[in-house]
Amino acid sequence: MRQFSEHSVVDSLLFAVGPDGSLIPLEVDGSHAVRVAVNDKLVVTIASVSKVNGSSDQYLGMYDLSAAKFHDIVLEVKIQQPVTADDSAKDFKLFWAFCSEELTNPAQAPTVLQPAEYSLTCDLVDASGGATTRFYQTPILQPKAPYIYCWYDCDYVHEQLNYSNLNGAFQVGETVTGGTSGATGTIESDTGSSMIIQLNSGQFQVGETITGGTSGATATVDEITALIVDVRLIAVT
Repeated sequence: MRQFSEHSVVDSLLFAVGPDGSLIPLEVDGSHAVRVAVNDKLVVTIASVSKVNGSSDQYLGMYDLSAAKFHDIVLEVKIQQPVTADDSAKDFKLFWAFCSEELTNPAQAPTVLQPAEYSLTCDLVDASGGATTRFYQTPILQPKAPYIYCWYDCDYVHEQLNYSNLNGAFQVGETVTGGTSGATGTIESDTGSSMIIQLNSGQFQVGETITGGTSGATATVDEITALIVDVRLIAVT
């Protein structure tokens, strides 16, 4: 596994060591994303997930490799972790498998293609001091079949809820419940306009009323920030 950080840039040029010992040039684009330099090569976003939370065997996407006629690929995972808590003991794990035929129901890939041929573990970090963005890349891969399917496991369980129309005061340690979604979470910290929760069940929704189980305080959810993951496929050759 190779992990790249936007803070690792030296003179805007990086090199990674490939499986054969060769140097692979990396470049930095306008959004500070470190990636394999692909020039005019194909770059495909397989999936973008805006709220990753406590999921197992969740289907991400697939790509028909035969259409591009290339031999080597790299999978890249971009993880945006919001300011929450120390999640350094947790991770996001990407799985993928090559398949000789297109699945009728791609969402079943995590089940029918088990055991996965490959995986990439992306370690989460202590984000109590601020949000972070990190990039992970697989080694160079040689496709074994025309189709590639990707899915993930993740044990991340935090969300940041920004809220307004506060009535009362929430208490750290109490359970909040979404009036529309029925989602529940335990408050780990609260500022009076934003709280960090450990998600217990369901998914909170913007616009719904949340209620504190002990305090009885209520508020309206304005914004929800969770783990954001983008998975890209890069044609190296």
